[in-house]
Amino acid sequence: MGVVKYVGRTDFAPGIWLGMELRNPKGKHDGQIGGRRYFQTKMNHGVMIRPKMASVHGINGEELLKPETEYPF
Repeated sequence: MGVVKYVGRTDFAPGIWLGMELRNPKGKHDGQIGGRRYFQTKMNHGVMIRPKMASVHGINGEELLKPETEYPF
């Protein structure tokens, strides 16, 4: 489980990615990848995953992710 801290394109791979802050230190970084800061979290609490790998729940079932074409970059 975690909190979405970043949604968008990255320098390291094409497509849209989710930057997640994990509750426990089971991540790979602190939100910085390849010298670029995507979000801020404690060391080893951050991961980047594809949106299809996440189950995103908003308040009252709100749609939280936009179609990929709506993200700039």
